[in-house]
Amino acid sequence: MRSTLFGLIAGATGLLLSAASNAQPTYQFVQKIPGIKHIAPAVTGDPSLPGPNRLIGGTLQAGFFGEVSVEDFIDGKTLASRVGLTQGAFLWPDAGWLKFSYAGKTLYLAKKEIKSSWSGNNIYLSTLTNLNLIDGGKILEIGDHTYKVRLLSCADTSPATAETLGGEWNALIYPISATSPVTEKWASYPDEDIAISGNHYTTCKESYESTLMWRGNQGVESFGSIVYLRWRPVLEVVQ
Repeated sequence: MRSTLFGLIAGATGLLLSAASNAQPTYQFVQKIPGIKHIAPAVTGDPSLPGPNRLIGGTLQAGFFGEVSVEDFIDGKTLASRVGLTQGAFLWPDAGWLKFSYAGKTLYLAKKEIKSSWSGNNIYLSTLTNLNLIDGGKILEIGDHTYKVRLLSCADTSPATAETLGGEWNALIYPISATSPVTEKWASYPDEDIAISGNHYTTCKESYESTLMWRGNQGVESFGSIVYLRWRPVLEVVQ
């Protein structure tokens, strides 16, 4: 009779996926992600896309695949050049990407802010509007695939209000944040690792108080607005 085992392999960098009681175990090696205690059901995405294609947690409606390095995808300086964003100073262009599934689509979110307004060389609402970088108007080919370049959604309405907070921020960032209020988590990243609190904030695509909303500057649940924006893009797979 066959049995299936799930768990961490002591002293290894991979995860034990399954093993028959009378056979050698089968392994799949994946990245170490903070807070992972078990293996999620074997839900997979498109294997031709960059990064891991097996969900660590969640579903294809809202789930987390893991991290993707800039070497395996695209770095922030190259991306900024290709979309024409010359304003602002680079912050963490090589931090890599967080790969998610949301509403059946694959999204890559910059792990930290790539650019920030800096000393008169600022990124304004008009900057991102003119470059079509807010809501998916900019289309880019990377490798064999096409992507929309946009900002993360952080509320369920635009203009956003305190009562309509939600969007991809709540659906995707809360389940990987060590400090979020949700109990069912896919991972448990410290705030600094995913651009929360401290000197971080994520500019979102929803309007708020005559500019764009930010999330995360004073904890994962926080929100507000600022004229001087930061750029933490989402690349949404089109095909």
